[in-house]
Amino acid sequence: SEANQVLLLSEVAFYKDADTLAPAALNTVDTGVGCILLESTANGASGWWFDFVQASLLPKDHPESNEYEVVFVSWLDDPDCLKSATLAQIDAWLRWRAAIEAADPESRREAAHVLKMSPEDEDVALGCGMSLEQYLWWSSKLTDGSCKKAGFAPRDVRKQEFPCTLEESFLTTGRQAFPIELLL
Repeated sequence: SEANQVLLLSEVAFYKDADTLAPAALNTVDTGVGCILLESTANGASGWWFDFVQASLLPKDHPESNEYEVVFVSWLDDPDCLKSATLAQIDAWLRWRAAIEAADPESRREAAHVLKMSPEDEDVALGCGMSLEQYLWWSSKLTDGSCKKAGFAPRDVRKQEFPCTLEESFLTTGRQAFPIELLL
């Protein structure tokens, strides 16, 4: 029977009994007066946290909507997630961008090879509108130890730990039945 004015629940997706614990904690705050903040890394496309976020995304007049607002913060929003480029990387990036505009697949492949971009990396970099410095930071996560996880490919771990979109954060936790590319 606590009466909190501020409630912060951290890493909600990993609570052992989130179906009971989280709603009980939310009920300790008078929403007319207090402030409730919930945050978490995603933990699969199921469970209390996933359902809560999905309900928050529904139109407010939908019967299953809740009154919460989702704020997804991607690593792309962090101004510190940049890595300086060499002259060779700048040149390759400019050639890669020009080859895309010119629809020149051979030049595009050559430039992507210099940048160590897989075809999937190219799609993500383009789709997210990454700058060269952002791409280099994101790419470095494959080799700096950030994406080492026993039994998982580094690129899959990178999707989970450094998602570019809210959808990707839920779909790349190693628990999905279908590859994210097919789902998106």
